[in-house]
Amino acid sequence: MDTLFTALAKKYSQCNFVKVNVEQVPDVVDMYPVTDVPTFVFLRPGKKVTVLGTLEGARPAELAKLITTHRESSVAAASLEMKARLTRLVSSAPVMVFIKGTSDTPKCKFSRALVALLKEEKVSYGSFNILEDPGVRSALKEFSNWKTYPQVYQHGALIGGLDTIKAMKEKEGSLNALVQSASSVAAAVASKSSSSSSSSSSSTGSAAATETKEELNARLVKLTTMGQIVLFMKGDPTEPKCGFSRTMVNMLQEEKIDFEHFDILEDPAVRAELKIFSDWPTYPQLYVNGELQGGLDVIKEMKEDEGSIAEAVGYVPTNTRIEQLIQSSTVFLFMKGDENTPKCGFSRKMVGHLQKSGIEFKSFDILSDKGIRAQVKIYSDWPTFPQLYVKNELIGGLDIVKEMLEDDEDLKAGLELE
Repeated sequence: MDTLFTALAKKYSQCNFVKVNVEQVPDVVDMYPVTDVPTFVFLRPGKKVTVLGTLEGARPAELAKLITTHRESSVAAASLEMKARLTRLVSSAPVMVFIKGTSDTPKCKFSRALVALLKEEKVSYGSFNILEDPGVRSALKEFSNWKTYPQVYQHGALIGGLDTIKAMKEKEGSLNALVQSASSVAAAVASKSSSSSSSSSSSTGSAAATETKEELNARLVKLTTMGQIVLFMKGDPTEPKCGFSRTMVNMLQEEKIDFEHFDILEDPAVRAELKIFSDWPTYPQLYVNGELQGGLDVIKEMKEDEGSIAEAVGYVPTNTRIEQLIQSSTVFLFMKGDENTPKCGFSRKMVGHLQKSGIEFKSFDILSDKGIRAQVKIYSDWPTFPQLYVKNELIGGLDIVKEMLEDDEDLKAGLELE
């Protein structure tokens, strides 16, 4: 199979081929559904890596066929994903401009002239620096059928470039038509969103959005519960993009509070809809156990009243949460998914062994909490999942349980549960 793998890598040079020894890199079997070797995992890169499928065993003909199939589907999917992203971007502000550089520091004379003209006419607008994203820079030309930059969009529709905006001002004497039309559309979207739960999923107003309102709300529920403490901010903890987010991060870090974060600048749909979902108009927003606590001013007040943020929000350190989980049952399992719907082959087999042996246990889905998932590996000094604890002591993973079954058919007795 090594020879075939090398040959396929040469034939399909557009794809990346990587060989991994799972014994040397055990985290791989934690990340992907690998249960036997060899296993071929087909991945689509992106902001979130997508597992397209797997093939277990040495089956050359099927491997070659699947590479061709997934390559073609990935190219098509990437095109659709980019189109959906561009649709969101051009609609992310009533007036949206795509320029070289930023509105503060334009990087070409055409972008500089456009920014100056919009400032002179007091036009509020959103901007995107196409120099920061070559993919968007290239794809937007085809998307809009407009080959140069800057490009100006009004509520999702292309207006044109600098010459178009200049001509509009010369003809009308001002850019009032651009401002008034954009304002009226923004007001209509906001009114619709606040008056009906079945309204547009966000103030982007994108009719071609790939997510329905229900799907987006379901995603928001997952995001707000992806850890005990979740911060929706501008930027990330290493590089906050506004003073309020920077202050919030500093306050949490000063108290050594573990938290997950989401950069709302990276997702206009989440940025707009979360304000409606939370009924809170600004960022940052802090969630604890899925419940909104508020923004920076509220958290500051909590800290002043209670002496610390941790006390105010009932924060429990991650290690303490892990200990509480382990102590909640004589037999406890950290796994992917739950006993009814395991999310990987190893977890599925572990659950099967326990259930077949008549062992009652509680479990925790490590996919539901990034903080727990990362910290429990350190806590247990065990790099993979599932992890089985009995009477507060780590037994190990699936291999340990399989060895116990081979040595003693009675797993209950082997775990000293009788």
